[in-house]
Amino acid sequence: MVVALDLGVEDYREVLQPEYKDKNFYIDLGILRGCLCFLANFLGQRVDVWIMKEYGVRESWTKLFSVAQGEVNGFLRSLKPLAYSKSGDEVLIEHDNLDLCWYDLKRKQIKNRIPGMPYSFEADAFVESLISVNPNRHLDGRTQDENEDMNMRDDFLSEGFKLVL
Repeated sequence: MVVALDLGVEDYREVLQPEYKDKNFYIDLGILRGCLCFLANFLGQRVDVWIMKEYGVRESWTKLFSVAQGEVNGFLRSLKPLAYSKSGDEVLIEHDNLDLCWYDLKRKQIKNRIPGMPYSFEADAFVESLISVNPNRHLDGRTQDENEDMNMRDDFLSEGFKLVL
């Protein structure tokens, strides 16, 4: 199950997955050019990469490409799309933290492996945002609501209750 959390309204909901005939796969998620990316890993056989073109609309899932075991060096445990090329015709992918390569979307094949990579590495896509995760956090570490709660507790104690030690 994939769950989306809306921080603005503090609510969550299920994000419906693409339709599959075969249900025996592991799920991984990512982001590719601002679109939610769904990876269906069929346990060493292949990895299907889907993107959701219109967020929240199940029918907008589009299968971008699929990489089979025979197309990669070594065993296909994981695959992570990182970015599109400038032309948009290729996708940079990470394979098992061992290889970086380009997937050619027109020819539907892995095109170029990038030489000189360290033995093992991890790459991730970074999504920049100007929106603060917690815009109400003050320098004292408390949120505005927490500060108001503290003031309410002080008011509550000062109205009719005495603390006896």
